[in-house]
Amino acid sequence: MTAGAKIIMMLFFGFFLHHYFFKRKIIAETFFFLAFVGAGMGLILKEFARLETRLLMIAAGFLLFHLAVKIRPGRFREKEEEKSYAEIKEWVETIFSSLFIALFIMHFFLQAFKIPSRSMVPTFLVQDHLFAVKFSFGIRNPLRQGFIKTFRRPGRGEIVIFRYPLDTKKDFVKRAIGLPGEKVQIRDKKIFINDRRLEEPYVQFTDETTYPQGMSSRDNFGPVLIPPGHYFVLGDNRDESLDSRFWGPLEEKYLVGKPGLIYWPPKRIRIVKSYYGYDMRQDTLSGEEASVSDNQ
Repeated sequence: MTAGAKIIMMLFFGFFLHHYFFKRKIIAETFFFLAFVGAGMGLILKEFARLETRLLMIAAGFLLFHLAVKIRPGRFREKEEEKSYAEIKEWVETIFSSLFIALFIMHFFLQAFKIPSRSMVPTFLVQDHLFAVKFSFGIRNPLRQGFIKTFRRPGRGEIVIFRYPLDTKKDFVKRAIGLPGEKVQIRDKKIFINDRRLEEPYVQFTDETTYPQGMSSRDNFGPVLIPPGHYFVLGDNRDESLDSRFWGPLEEKYLVGKPGLIYWPPKRIRIVKSYYGYDMRQDTLSGEEASVSDNQ
């Protein structure tokens, strides 16, 4: 979280603190509000989960707090005090209800993303803005990586959005190439699944150089056996992508969803075809090639 975002959140809480402390005379509620502000700031500053999860927890907490205040018995106020309280309560409930609904939708259903790199060119271009469908594979756990309920699993050729395993604050978008239990190998930039070549019309190559496996895993890789619950994911711009060739198969718990719609820029607006139906080519690795590769 940037310093600017933290300052904005502090000003946001300070605004409500001002209204409670200077415009109200209800000591008990003011005390609990101050305590909750402190807890909320702690959630903002302590990065134990992603920002949208922490904001969702804060919004839900504020709504519960005001609900408890509203139904608490034995509240006696003067008319002027009651009017002030009603105005503040209305503003707070409106703002935090809207925030809670927006964050709930963003966390479980739809979320906007921006493409920052060339790793998926030509499928996605730099600065493409898209909506991701976050319930494509299941209902994510809001407090930890993984799913509360899994609906289905990615198929070969399906574009997926996921938390980058080496830094879960980042979201990556790649295409699932190898599925659990399959053998994946790259020979001179060509993909082989269980020794059969994969036809990939969506792939772009920007570098004519082919590196041997001892120099780089970009153009010659494997073979590797994909563990259960893992996927071998690659960028469509194969020469400019940081993917499973460099940091290993993607564990299923990091899946977030899949792209649904490019909504900006206007000339790029379209529904994303996030799945490619494969016809495996008949050409295969020869027995000699396969045996030599298996020993690498």
